[in-house]
Amino acid sequence: MNIFKFAWKNLWHKPLNTSLNLILFAFGVSIISALLLSQDYFEKTLKKNQAGIGMVVGAKGSPLQLILCAIYQVDTPTGNIPLSETKRLKKHPLVSKAIPQSLGDSYKGYRIVGTTHEYPELYKAEIASGKMFDENKSLEVTVGSAVAKKLGLKLGDDFHSAHGIGEGGHEHDHEHFEVVGILKPTGTVIDQLLLTSLSSIWDVHKHEKPSGANYGNLSSKKEEHHHDDHEEDREITNLLIKFRNPMGAITLPRMVNEQTSMQAASPAYETSRLLSLLDDAIKALKALAVAIMIVSGLSIFISLYNSLKERKYELAYLRSLGTSQRYIFSLLLIEGLLCSFIGFGIGMLLSHGSIYIAATQIDTLAALNIGGTSFNSGEIVLFASTIGIGFLASILPALQAARTNISKALSE
Repeated sequence: MNIFKFAWKNLWHKPLNTSLNLILFAFGVSIISALLLSQDYFEKTLKKNQAGIGMVVGAKGSPLQLILCAIYQVDTPTGNIPLSETKRLKKHPLVSKAIPQSLGDSYKGYRIVGTTHEYPELYKAEIASGKMFDENKSLEVTVGSAVAKKLGLKLGDDFHSAHGIGEGGHEHDHEHFEVVGILKPTGTVIDQLLLTSLSSIWDVHKHEKPSGANYGNLSSKKEEHHHDDHEEDREITNLLIKFRNPMGAITLPRMVNEQTSMQAASPAYETSRLLSLLDDAIKALKALAVAIMIVSGLSIFISLYNSLKERKYELAYLRSLGTSQRYIFSLLLIEGLLCSFIGFGIGMLLSHGSIYIAATQIDTLAALNIGGTSFNSGEIVLFASTIGIGFLASILPALQAARTNISKALSE
């Protein structure tokens, strides 16, 4: 009989033991694979979405919150900043590009971002159909590819925006946004956004009473008089800065933090801090997964070792029929390797499948462009480690099986 077929039949002679070994292996492999994929996705996606932005300027508060909100669009704004103050910063000789953002409204849970054409250009976004919104015209919106697909938006559609960045906010039913363009997929956060002009955000709120929320044009200090039409009273949520040279990264953040009412945060520093916070947790989970895989290896070893006692007569009979020691050795070795190989396959299916399903159901993961269809180079090392554990677990039982004393075993 083919040795692989024989090993397969022996493996399933005790289905419960084999199933337990496979579950343990698959569980350990899936945890490590999921962690490798998640870490890789986070690092690549976070770096890609930074798009060369050297500094984000916003209201005082948490710098990490400011970065998560302005660049990754996954947190709430820290507040508003005066448009006039950001214009002075924009004219600084160390500033190459300054892109304003006005946040606070959404449509069915997707953020509406008031900005300029420089923002989609930052991510090299191209028009799939229609045109880019007019910077000097209100209520035109260009839709990211993922939003258009998810909500079924097409050119000419109109909708009301709503307060807040989640679903269920109060709708601005006095104004209609019109879809004038849809973007091609970029693989960045912009796929999840609806882009419009800054004036759209200001115009949508100019007839409303200030509520204290961050809509880009509301301020309790100016509630007593009509300020909406005054340029100097307008506010935005944050400003994305690209430096003209490295000296900007050294000089400007300190200047902004010390000489203005605004806050400057570095995307590179805050992203690195976020990853370092996650690093310890990832290491702990990897250690747990490795421990599970080692336990699985021990389980295979014990299973094969115990089976030797039950199969001693069978193995001695095979030897008496002329089966070589090498065949017996290989048979036990293949059983252990098959178990680890199948466990690895199931584990990979679990990790990639669960990440893919989660990405289709959780908008935050979709916003970070996390999926489950690509592979990580670390999974090659994981495969080699899994096979190595299977080899080590089966080598000793295989050697003992090959050295079976035929006469003694048959006499017993």
